[in-house]
Amino acid sequence: MPRLARRCGNDYLLFGAQAWAALVALASERMDEARRRATAALDIAQPAGWSGTPAAGVGYLTLATLRLLEDDLGASEELLERAKRALDRSGERLPAAGLAQIEATLLAAYGQPLTALDVLRGATGAAGVRLPRFLRVSATMLEAELLLTLGEPAGAQRLLAETDATESASDAGVGLAHLSLAIGRPDAAV
Repeated sequence: MPRLARRCGNDYLLFGAQAWAALVALASERMDEARRRATAALDIAQPAGWSGTPAAGVGYLTLATLRLLEDDLGASEELLERAKRALDRSGERLPAAGLAQIEATLLAAYGQPLTALDVLRGATGAAGVRLPRFLRVSATMLEAELLLTLGEPAGAQRLLAETDATESASDAGVGLAHLSLAIGRPDAAV
């Protein structure tokens, strides 16, 4: 899509294509590409006055996620706020679920796991559509981690076991092993 937008010579189309391609790259774990595309999209958007559009929100969301993965909580929080403002009332459901996961992770990092759990559950329940597998699995992993933090290992185990059975995702198996170690069962972790 970015190639077609370049051929058309339409900056707005190129901006949107780069922003959404950044999110796809992020979901596909191509982090360097995600960063390049999100930055390119926002470099087009800012001088043109498009920083408040949903596509800009997707670019900010991508960069907020990358900053969170780098453990740069302050930068992630700032980018998250920009993404929220740009996506507010846009009707975009999938980015809203991603925003909630970042916000919940930040809240947990700041010592507010119960609030984080509320934010996460509220957003995934309000999505109104079946989330893509990568969002379902990552939301489940985060919810299980929050439950474990809150002293509810049985709930975390149930959630991970269900995800392991229904999603065929190796992430859930890793989560179950992590949980087993946390509750003192290294034999089950293996």
